[in-house]
Amino acid sequence: MATVDDDRVFGLFKFGRQDYIRDFVRGELYMNTLQYFQNLEAGRGDELRRDPYEGVGSLVQATGGVLSLEVEGAYRPVVEIVGPLRWRPPGGIKANVFCMYTLRGPVRPDPVDELNFRFGDTFAGITNGDEFLRRIRAPETPGRQLTWGPVEYVDERTYQGTMGIFRKRLSFRYQSEFRIALVPGDDEPYILRVGDLSDIVIAGPLSELNRRLVARPPGYADAGQPQG
Repeated sequence: MATVDDDRVFGLFKFGRQDYIRDFVRGELYMNTLQYFQNLEAGRGDELRRDPYEGVGSLVQATGGVLSLEVEGAYRPVVEIVGPLRWRPPGGIKANVFCMYTLRGPVRPDPVDELNFRFGDTFAGITNGDEFLRRIRAPETPGRQLTWGPVEYVDERTYQGTMGIFRKRLSFRYQSEFRIALVPGDDEPYILRVGDLSDIVIAGPLSELNRRLVARPPGYADAGQPQG
């Protein structure tokens, strides 16, 4: 599977409410719009998902620049710019995304940052990532495609360049996100139906995930004992 920052991807997980995870196991991938995450209001209890940088095409570092206003044929400075300028393509980036968690190496004693436990009460772990991605198919609509991969995290105070669907700010790095994107997307949520996934998914209480995850070296049986 794909890697980011030279870290191996050991597994894919989906976090959410029990009813949403139940739908996922049935093969229903609920894909929200980028605009949904962009327009979530601050202070509404959904700070994990809210990101005003969603849908930004690129960042340009502009600290020290000056915003000027034309007055009577001459430009006069109004304010000094601090921080990056966010450029959005005309009409925005139209995409629907399905967000997952990637377990990346090296595996720590508590491999999943507990901030992610606020996403819901249930986890779904993919036991065969290659098979999961094999079952994903784009809708049979001309001009639309599915693309996927891990999110790269950048420091918006220093980074300059393309953002798009697969780059987010460094403050979201704890989410270790893997995205499946439908491009171009709809103006409303889209449900991608991939068929029953119960044969390649293990589900359980999200609060117990770190306790139940363990990395074992080669030569160990499922029960954790060396093989004879």
